[in-house]
Amino acid sequence: MSKIVLYPANGFDFDATDVAAYLAGLTSGVFSGDEDFPVTAAGGLKVTVGAGRGWVHPSRFTGYSITKREADTLTMPLADPSLPRIDRIVMRYDAGARAASLQVLQGTASSTPTAPTISRTELIYDLCLAEITRPAAAASITTGQITDTRLDEKLCGIVRDGVTGIPTDELLAAARERISALEEKATSSAAAAKDSAEAAKSSETKSAASEKAAKTSETAAKRALQDTETEHTAALQAIAQARTTALNDVANSTKTATIAANTATQQATAAAGSASAAATKAGEASTSAGVAKADADRAEKASTNAANAAMKALKEAAASGAFKGDPGAQGPQGPSGTIIRAYDISLAASGWKATSDSSAKSAGLAYQYDASVSGCTSALEPSATIRLESVAVAQKAGLGSICQSESGYCRFYAAKVPSAAISLRLLLMERIPT
Repeated sequence: MSKIVLYPANGFDFDATDVAAYLAGLTSGVFSGDEDFPVTAAGGLKVTVGAGRGWVHPSRFTGYSITKREADTLTMPLADPSLPRIDRIVMRYDAGARAASLQVLQGTASSTPTAPTISRTELIYDLCLAEITRPAAAASITTGQITDTRLDEKLCGIVRDGVTGIPTDELLAAARERISALEEKATSSAAAAKDSAEAAKSSETKSAASEKAAKTSETAAKRALQDTETEHTAALQAIAQARTTALNDVANSTKTATIAANTATQQATAAAGSASAAATKAGEASTSAGVAKADADRAEKASTNAANAAMKALKEAAASGAFKGDPGAQGPQGPSGTIIRAYDISLAASGWKATSDSSAKSAGLAYQYDASVSGCTSALEPSATIRLESVAVAQKAGLGSICQSESGYCRFYAAKVPSAAISLRLLLMERIPT
């Protein structure tokens, strides 16, 4: 049976992987967009990165806290003499080095520059703190050239307790659809009330004897219709206001959406009371305008139903706002042990050949490279970290995250032959028994 870790518990010894699994419940990012790792201009080509706390969540069962208690000053590389570019400052987690550090990612100079790609893998995981626009031949960095990216969820984000987002798009679409139907129904009711008023007007011509009474009834019916239309408009405005308030609050947080829904309820109740007053006014019309009064009552009822239906739609939208996201995919456990030797090696593009390893093929790794390493044996645990300048080539080639140590060499795998040489930092460590 596989190992099941209960953490913390008295009488047990825990290692770093157990603690990392415990810390995996938070999403990647910084704890505060105001206090943690702010990037500011420091004169000339220098920028200052403030103190702060952050979190990385590179795989399903691993999470790491990053703390920097003091500010640091970085010197940016010189600007291109003829073309602009965009550089990035990142807080990088390096699984191979078992460390975190500030890194400057230099972009490519171009007439239409784009920011360099950040790494989000189990081995290298970046939190992008800021982007710096570098005009051509610029000799200094100004505050206006620094763009804060800490609140961008795709680049950094704010640390949350296992929640990746609230699906407001579906909630907004459903609410808009229901409100549209209610508005259409209310408009139809108002049109029916107008038709009834016209019928009441024509009835006064049926009898000369009742001309005076018919005119009085007509006036009362028109007044009732006008009051009904006024209250109908007020009801629609109340519905629109309640909708706007509730939907905006749903997008911000579930708690705020609940408050907005309560407000919408009060507004809808007021609209219904106003519509009831319109019905009372309509009742003051004479008996000869009975048809107009009946249709005015129907318009009042439709307005009340519209308000009540809008209130129900907003309550349903607020009640469905809690969702829990998927913390991500599980990956292999990183190496552990004492480092025996370290090598800087290069995997030449010409040294790759088709692999016969069935396990590698099943994983989509069709090629292998045997790098000669003095002192390497199968008893040692290898760990390789890709040099920054080779990350793009390695990613395009689909370089495998696992390497294999043998006598006199270390074997690497890739999905396809790389377009150029790949530079690596190789560590050989004592293999700790499972």
